[in-house]
Amino acid sequence: EDDGLINSSWREAMVTSMGIPGVICAIRMIEPMGGPKPLQGWGFVVIGAACAMLSFFNRGADVAVPVSKWGSFIACCLLIFALNWGCNITSYVMPIEKFPKECRSSFHGVSAGFGKVGALI
Repeated sequence: EDDGLINSSWREAMVTSMGIPGVICAIRMIEPMGGPKPLQGWGFVVIGAACAMLSFFNRGADVAVPVSKWGSFIACCLLIFALNWGCNITSYVMPIEKFPKECRSSFHGVSAGFGKVGALI
């Protein structure tokens, strides 16, 4: 079943926009949760749960139609929210918190560079 370009574009825009509330929630929750480390840990837990939901609603490549179109949509929204809530924010906050003031900007850049190299590998 083809929904058309306009409907698909709206769904993709809604899924992508779930990152904004994820970042806002992370900014508000980073201190009450005890810093970036617990936020990052819980972020990975929520990412795992969203991936499990996504795998449940899409039962493999041999099935042409997902089990639930809305379930897949909600799982994708949760996944984008969780990616921006946990790992995205903490990757910027943790180097600022860990490095001393004298070398913070240099080490933050080196840390980001090695993160990109690790992602490439």
